[in-house]
Amino acid sequence: MNNVFRMSHAGCIACGNEQQNPFALGLVFKIMADDTVSCRYQVQEHYQGYQGVLHGGVAAILVDSAMVNWLQLHGINNAMTAELNLRYHQALAVGDWVDIEAKLVQHRHKIYQLEATLSVTQQPKVNATAKFIQSTALS
Repeated sequence: MNNVFRMSHAGCIACGNEQQNPFALGLVFKIMADDTVSCRYQVQEHYQGYQGVLHGGVAAILVDSAMVNWLQLHGINNAMTAELNLRYHQALAVGDWVDIEAKLVQHRHKIYQLEATLSVTQQPKVNATAKFIQSTALS
């Protein structure tokens, strides 16, 4: 990942570092052989909504971060989320190890469409689609 991204996201709630943001989830994504990006995360109690269940907003952060990281790891440094749609199939429990994956679906002009999934033991729990636009404001 490039240094501009690391510096601009040092305080990010999802992929930031604990020195800059003590509440950061500490997500670190890798490009896989099938060109998806992937990360593993264990659900922490302090991110629950209902007792014992990951807050739905935090699940949204996980999928959004996966898709942003797909863009960043592929050299697209100035894209912002324009639209985010989620489908919650089952709750993610505190203590679950969640596999987070994202992939590019389509790219036209300065618009990127991606998909992301949160799975536990290969069972999809949350699916998301999103559109990202390249922004000169982030250049």
